Amino acid sequence: MALFTGGFLVFAVISLSVAQRLPQLALLGVLGMSARERMRLVLAEAALLGLLGSGLGLALGAGLAALGLRLLGGDLGSGLLGGPLSGNGPALRLDPWQMLLFGGLGLAVSLLSALLPALAVRRMAVAQVLKGLGTELQTRLPRGLAPALLLAGVLLALLPPLGGVPLAAYLAMLCLLMGGIAAMPGLVRLLTRLLPARRSAGLMLLTKRARDQAGAATQMLAGVLVALALSVAMLVMVHSFRASLQDWLRQMLPADLYLRSSLQSKGNTAPLAPDFIEAVRASGLAQDLAPQRSRRAWTVDQTELSLLARAIRDENRLPLVGPLAEPPAPGLMPIYINEAMRDQQALRPGARLALSLSPGSAVPPTLQFFVRGVWRDYSRQSGALLMSLADYQRWSGDTRVTELSLWLAPGSDLVQAQARLRALAADPADLELAATGELLALSLRLFDRSFAVTYWLQAVALGLGLFGIAASLSAQLLARKREFGLLRHLGFTQAQLLRLLVLETGLFTAAGALAGLALGLGVSAVLVWVVNPQSFHWSMELSLPTARLAALLLAVIAASLGQPAELSLEHGTEPAHRPPGRAAAGGDRRLAVDRLAQLCQGRQGRCGAGGKGGLVSVGCASTRRRHQIGGQCEA
Repeated sequence: MALFTGGFLVFAVISLSVAQRLPQLALLGVLGMSARERMRLVLAEAALLGLLGSGLGLALGAGLAALGLRLLGGDLGSGLLGGPLSGNGPALRLDPWQMLLFGGLGLAVSLLSALLPALAVRRMAVAQVLKGLGTELQTRLPRGLAPALLLAGVLLALLPPLGGVPLAAYLAMLCLLMGGIAAMPGLVRLLTRLLPARRSAGLMLLTKRARDQAGAATQMLAGVLVALALSVAMLVMVHSFRASLQDWLRQMLPADLYLRSSLQSKGNTAPLAPDFIEAVRASGLAQDLAPQRSRRAWTVDQTELSLLARAIRDENRLPLVGPLAEPPAPGLMPIYINEAMRDQQALRPGARLALSLSPGSAVPPTLQFFVRGVWRDYSRQSGALLMSLADYQRWSGDTRVTELSLWLAPGSDLVQAQARLRALAADPADLELAATGELLALSLRLFDRSFAVTYWLQAVALGLGLFGIAASLSAQLLARKREFGLLRHLGFTQAQLLRLLVLETGLFTAAGALAGLALGLGVSAVLVWVVNPQSFHWSMELSLPTARLAALLLAVIAASLGQPAELSLEHGTEPAHRPPGRAAAGGDRRLAVDRLAQLCQGRQGRCGAGGKGGLVSVGCASTRRRHQIGGQCEA
C-alpha cells in the first residue's frame, strides 16, 4: 500500500519540479535540446531519485524491523514466544535477493511515476511556455477509460485463484483504483452542477475552471485518492474480520470453562484420565459437561486432517457457511468440513468422502462419510472436520477424551472452580484451564496486536497522499501565477484569491473523498469476499465501521482545506510592497493580456473576472490583434 501510494507521491513531486523549471526546459529547447532529450532528462532525474529513495527505504526498513524485534519480539508483544527479553525471539534475517527485488520495485515505481511529466515536457510548446502560456501540465485521458477499468475490475474479481494465489483479485483492485483515478474529471464536473447558480465572479471562475480544467483534479488528488481508498479498504476489512471473529468465538465457545491436558502424545493433546473425568462429574461443579476428542485423520490420498469429535446438540448453532445438505442415506455418518478442506478437496455439501484414522490404511477403520455442511474455522488454515462424538466412537471404538467443556452452576466463582478442578487431578500441573472470557480477551488482544501495524501504514499512506496534494497545489500555483496577477489587476483582493483556492481545493477534495470512499468500499469487498477466502480459506461478513470512516473522511478534507492558505503565503500571488492595482504590471501584465487574448480567440466577449460581483468587459479586435482590458466593472 505504501509503495503504491508512494508512486503517486513521486508523480506529484516530479510534476512540481517540472512545473518550477518549465521556462528553463523551454529555453533548453530553444538552444537546441530535442524533445526526446528533455524527456530523458526528466526520466534520468526520476531514476536518480528512485535509486536514492530505494536505498534509504531499504536501510530504514531494516532498521525498523530490527527495532520492532527488539521492542516487541516475533509475537508482537503477546508473550506467546517468551517476549523480546526472553532471548528466544527470532533474529533479523535479510535476504539479499529480496532486498534487491524491493530496490528494483522502488526504482521501477519511480520511473513509471515520472513517465507522464516526462511526456508532457516532450510535447510542450516551447514558444508558448517562454511567453508564460501553456504552463499547466495536464494529460487528457480517453473518455471511456474509467468505465472500462472499473468493469475490468469487477470481472477480474470473479475469476478463481491461480495456483492458490488470488492474482486476478489483486489485478481487480488495481483496475478499480486506476478506474477511480480516471473517473475524477467526470466526478468533478458532476459536482460543479451542485454549486449555487448565483452569478458571482468567484463562483463563475470556479465553475469554469472545474469544468475546463477538471483534469487537474486527477493530478492533485491521485495520491490521496489511492491512500484514502486503501485506508478505507483496510479499515473495513479489519473491522469485518474482528466482528466475524467475535461471533465465531461465541459460537464455538458456548461453555463457561474449558480444560485439557498439558501433556502431548505423538504430537496430539494427551487424553484425560477416565478417573479424573468421573471425579469431575461427581464433584457437582458443573451442571453440564461436554467431552471432546481431538486427533488426526487421513483421506484416501493421504491428506492429513484435524478431526474434532464432540456432542452436536444443535447443528444450526454451528458457524455454518451456506445451507446444509439433505440428511444422508442410511449407513453414512454426517461430517462437517471447514472451508480449507472444502477448497483443498473440492468438496461441497452432499459429497461423499472416505476417511481413515491412520496413514496408509486401506482397510477398516476406513469409512465412507457424508458431507452435511461447511463450517467457518478461524483457528487453522489446513483441513479439519467436525463430527458427532457418538458417531466417532461407533466408528473407531475409541472412548478417550482430550477436552472437557463445563457449564458451571449459577453463581459459581470461576477462580474457585478452577482451583477445585486442579485439586481433582493427579498432578495439577498437567491441566490447562481457561474461562470463556479469558479466551475471548486473549484472542482479540492477539488480533489487535497483529493488525496494529496496518493502522500505522494507513497513517503513513494518508500522510504521503496529503503531501502529494501540497506538491500538486504548489505546481498549480506556479503555473497560474500570471492568471492570479491578471485577477489582481482586475480587482480581486488577495483574500478573494485565497477564497477561490480554498473553494477549488474543497471541490476537488470532496470529489476525491467521495471517490476514495466508494473505491475503498469496492476494494474492501474484494478483500473480504475474494482475497481472504482464496488466500486463507476464511470467509467473513462485511461490516462497516461508520464512525471511523466518517472521522477519516473529515480528517482528510480538513487537512486538505488547510493547505491552500499555507501555500499561498509561501508562494505569494503578489509581493507585499506592490499596490493591489499594480500586481500585474510590466511584463506580467503583458503576459496576462496575451493569455486573455488567447482565450478570446479573435472574438468579442465578456470575461467573468471582475471585482465586486461585476463583469469586466474585454474587447478582442480580430482584425488588428489588439486587445484592450476595460478597467471599469459593470454593475
